[in-house]
Amino acid sequence: MLLYVQIIILIISIAILVVSSSKLIDSATRFASAVGLSGTVIGLTLIAYGTSLPELVVSSVASFNNYSAVAMGDIVGSNIFNITIIMGLAAIISPLFVKRWKIIKRDSIIMILSVIFLYLIMLTGGINRLTGIIMVLALVLYTLYTIKYDIENNHVEKNNEISKTKEVTIIIITLFFVFISSKMLLNSTINIAQMLSISEWTISAIIIAAGTGMPEIAVSIAAAKKGKFGIAIGNIIGTNIFNIIGVLGIAAIINPLVIDFQSIRIDLIFLFIISMFFMIGLWKKNITRSEGVLYILMYFIYILYLLQNLLYIV
Repeated sequence: MLLYVQIIILIISIAILVVSSSKLIDSATRFASAVGLSGTVIGLTLIAYGTSLPELVVSSVASFNNYSAVAMGDIVGSNIFNITIIMGLAAIISPLFVKRWKIIKRDSIIMILSVIFLYLIMLTGGINRLTGIIMVLALVLYTLYTIKYDIENNHVEKNNEISKTKEVTIIIITLFFVFISSKMLLNSTINIAQMLSISEWTISAIIIAAGTGMPEIAVSIAAAKKGKFGIAIGNIIGTNIFNIIGVLGIAAIINPLVIDFQSIRIDLIFLFIISMFFMIGLWKKNITRSEGVLYILMYFIYILYLLQNLLYIV
């Protein structure tokens, strides 16, 4: 009976998380338009960071409660989910074409470097507070440079009809609901994992990662339908960068993340491989429907790997 209650709480928390994150993204997009940022940069920064808010809160709360595997599993699983499922579905709906080539090229390289950095740093057994601080500072510099470059080179007009005060108020309110639902999601997930004797990493990489990835699905697929490829692609690249450098950095500042490298080595290698596939698609300036199908198949291969390990443990 208790298990069913926890499952219901899990579903409700994901629903609240998705709705509140969606409202947050809408307000962040309107605010960005009011200050004059291009669609690609909005995707790379405000929307990407907004859709990553569930991962940020869940991983931060997990870190605070000494659940390093949950924090790390959520991020690795989310980044894999973002590329394979979200970009895969978006490409199937409408083949993606790269327009702002210089920005996408630069940031796809940063995305790959962040994955390599994560692999190397995890060889040491985790991320300490000092490394976390350096990671967050690097993210701040990257964000400021991206926005500065966009303002100087793209000259997007500001939308003066949008009330900045109203959008900031909505952002603050929705942030509150994102935090509460993330806390509920974490608690129910941990309880379910303990009741079923499932590893925290497995349930985080599958269930929490998919749950916190719902906002990215909503944004990227909606953008692909409308032909706004810059937002769709920029959202995923920016989110994956933010998840590794920002979310894990903040989580490590709250509480150093300690996890056995050998237990996540295959997951990190898989993340690197699909990130390379994604970058190759971006560099040839389009992602076709057949590549979208391939991405989705790759995700199911990853899930089968996790389930195989689960069955082995059981």
